[in-house]
Amino acid sequence: PQLEAVVPVEPARPAPAARHQPLVDELRKLAALRASGLLTAAEVRDRKIDLFTAASPAHRAELDELLYALMPLRAEGALDDDDVTFLKRLGGEL
Repeated sequence: PQLEAVVPVEPARPAPAARHQPLVDELRKLAALRASGLLTAAEVRDRKIDLFTAASPAHRAELDELLYALMPLRAEGALDDDDVTFLKRLGGEL
Protein backbone atom coordinates (compact mmCIF):
# COMPACT_ATOMS: atom_id res chain seq x y z
CA PRO A 1 0.00 0.00 0.00
CA GLN A 2 1.06 3.56 -0.57
CA LEU A 3 1.96 5.72 2.38
CA GLU A 4 -0.91 8.15 1.69
CA ALA A 5 -3.39 5.31 2.02
CA VAL A 6 -2.01 4.29 5.42
CA VAL A 7 -1.25 7.67 7.01
CA PRO A 8 -3.98 10.29 6.77
CA VAL A 9 -2.75 13.60 5.53
CA GLU A 10 -3.81 16.62 7.55
CA PRO A 11 -4.81 19.67 5.56
CA ALA A 12 -2.20 22.39 5.60
CA ARG A 13 -2.83 25.10 8.18
CA PRO A 14 -2.49 28.62 6.89
CA ALA A 15 0.58 30.52 7.97
CA PRO A 16 -0.09 32.82 10.93
CA ALA A 17 0.13 35.97 8.83
CA ALA A 18 -2.14 34.46 6.17
CA ARG A 19 -4.70 33.47 8.79
CA HIS A 20 -5.02 37.11 9.89
CA GLN A 21 -4.78 38.67 6.43
CA PRO A 22 -8.55 39.28 6.13
CA LEU A 23 -8.46 41.28 9.39
CA VAL A 24 -5.38 43.19 8.25
CA ASP A 25 -7.11 44.02 4.95
CA GLU A 26 -10.28 45.21 6.71
CA LEU A 27 -8.29 47.44 9.08
CA ARG A 28 -6.40 48.97 6.17
CA LYS A 29 -9.69 49.60 4.39
CA LEU A 30 -11.11 51.32 7.48
CA ALA A 31 -8.02 53.52 7.74
CA ALA A 32 -8.39 54.51 4.09
CA LEU A 33 -12.08 55.29 4.53
CA ARG A 34 -11.28 57.41 7.58
CA ALA A 35 -8.46 59.23 5.79
CA SER A 36 -10.80 60.02 2.90
CA GLY A 37 -13.41 61.42 5.26
CA LEU A 38 -16.01 58.81 4.34
CA LEU A 39 -16.09 57.46 7.90
CA THR A 40 -15.86 59.33 11.18
CA ALA A 41 -13.49 58.35 13.96
CA ALA A 42 -16.48 56.99 15.92
CA GLU A 43 -17.62 54.86 12.99
CA VAL A 44 -14.13 53.43 12.57
CA ARG A 45 -13.91 52.69 16.31
CA ASP A 46 -17.25 50.83 16.24
CA ARG A 47 -16.19 48.77 13.25
CA LYS A 48 -12.83 47.96 14.86
CA ILE A 49 -14.60 46.76 18.00
CA ASP A 50 -16.69 44.40 15.87
CA LEU A 51 -13.64 43.13 13.97
CA PHE A 52 -11.51 42.66 17.08
CA THR A 53 -14.32 40.91 18.95
CA ALA A 54 -14.79 38.48 16.06
CA ALA A 55 -11.03 37.81 15.96
CA SER A 56 -10.75 37.52 19.75
CA PRO A 57 -7.93 35.14 20.63
CA ALA A 58 -8.66 32.27 23.01
CA HIS A 59 -5.08 31.76 24.19
CA ARG A 60 -2.00 33.87 24.85
CA ALA A 61 -0.15 32.30 21.92
CA GLU A 62 -3.01 33.25 19.60
CA LEU A 63 -2.95 36.80 20.95
CA ASP A 64 0.78 37.05 20.32
CA GLU A 65 0.30 35.70 16.80
CA LEU A 66 -2.46 38.21 16.12
CA LEU A 67 -0.46 41.15 17.50
CA TYR A 68 2.53 40.09 15.42
CA ALA A 69 0.40 40.00 12.27
CA LEU A 70 -0.94 43.47 13.07
CA MET A 71 2.47 45.08 13.75
CA PRO A 72 2.80 46.67 10.28
CA LEU A 73 -0.52 48.45 10.82
CA ARG A 74 0.91 50.42 13.73
CA ALA A 75 3.60 51.89 11.50
CA GLU A 76 0.93 52.68 8.88
CA GLY A 77 -1.26 54.42 11.45
CA ALA A 78 -4.15 51.99 11.00
CA LEU A 79 -3.72 50.61 14.52
CA ASP A 80 -3.14 52.62 17.69
CA ASP A 81 -2.39 51.99 21.37
CA ASP A 82 -6.10 51.88 22.24
CA ASP A 83 -6.59 49.11 19.67
CA VAL A 84 -3.75 47.07 21.14
CA THR A 85 -5.08 47.57 24.66
CA PHE A 86 -8.55 46.45 23.56
CA LEU A 87 -7.14 43.32 21.93
CA LYS A 88 -5.13 42.49 25.03
CA ARG A 89 -8.25 42.84 27.18
CA LEU A 90 -10.14 40.52 24.85
CA GLY A 91 -7.29 38.05 25.12
CA GLY A 92 -7.28 38.23 28.91
CA GLU A 93 -3.93 40.00 29.14
CA LEU A 94 -5.11 43.08 31.06
